[in-house]
Amino acid sequence: MRISDVRSLALAVVVLGWAAAPVAGQVKGVQAIRADEMKFHMQFLGAPEFKGRNTPSVELEIASRYIALAAERIGLKPLMPGGSFFQDLALDISKLSEANSRIEVATGASRTTYHAPAAFGVRGRWVAPGSASGGLVFLGIGANAPALGWDDFADLDLKNKVVLILDATLPASHSLRRAENRGLLARRATIAREKGAVAILTVIPKEREAALAAQNLSFDNIERGRPMDTEISLGSGFQPAVFQVDLRHDAAAGLLGISRGELDQLFDRVAAGQRPPSREVAGRQVDVTVAFESRKGATRNVVAMVKGSDPVLENEYVLIGSHHDGIGYREDQVFPGADDNISGVVAMFSLGRALLVERP
Repeated sequence: MRISDVRSLALAVVVLGWAAAPVAGQVKGVQAIRADEMKFHMQFLGAPEFKGRNTPSVELEIASRYIALAAERIGLKPLMPGGSFFQDLALDISKLSEANSRIEVATGASRTTYHAPAAFGVRGRWVAPGSASGGLVFLGIGANAPALGWDDFADLDLKNKVVLILDATLPASHSLRRAENRGLLARRATIAREKGAVAILTVIPKEREAALAAQNLSFDNIERGRPMDTEISLGSGFQPAVFQVDLRHDAAAGLLGISRGELDQLFDRVAAGQRPPSREVAGRQVDVTVAFESRKGATRNVVAMVKGSDPVLENEYVLIGSHHDGIGYREDQVFPGADDNISGVVAMFSLGRALLVERP
């Protein structure tokens, strides 16, 4: 049996020969789940010293070792060759090339260059290298909601254009902030791509800009691990966030040809619930280049087994999985990932213990 995933599996519990049991007959298993033990695992694996368990990282490997030892202590059995709990997973590890990544804007004979990570950084886990060029379009906050009286895309041709979007916050009472409408903003990059945009530059919120400036920080440039061999399809419609870039305010003002004060006014308009006019920025050609430095590496899944009681189903497997890697740390802030997804890991410890008390 081969088990693979695009992320690390904290604990894949494989149940052999699982026959459904009456709920009333599972009381002992449920009683074996202890809140104090769950809390212990949560507090340890969710501790800030693990630095969010980025893939790859030493902290992630320590967490994997702990999870395997906990599975063994519970009484789960190893499934991998040689009696091991570990499944090796090859990674393609990449990091933004600071020397070869840049954004350039040409206005007539003048040309200005902005460098990573001081002026910009890339978004997302699935990022591919390459370059794109086009005229510049200011797209406000990128909302496509004409029914709500807000359409930043109206009457604009985005084909082969570089789009600049403000990550600005609307008032809490605004209709676009309602739960049923939040997806309209979440899809702005997707809509821009569908309309032909070749790059999406997102100007970071004022609060984030202020925090970076106060601490004299640049964007983080951390290594990103991507599994080299997986059996999971991302779907025919999947598009990597190739040129989805986070942009600092000085660079954004320079690209738009305005002052920092004028950029602040655009953010303030959004904060007041007013739409800043979208427009094509005439006379500006923007070139975006994203390059990476790559190496090969590895991480490990943890795979454990509970043998079921039904001889007819002994060659069938039920796989229950959860990941224990996280987004790590960003700009001096650790994201412990207790809910994403150490809570899932702890639930699987409890599930494993319950299945051992009353085997399926």
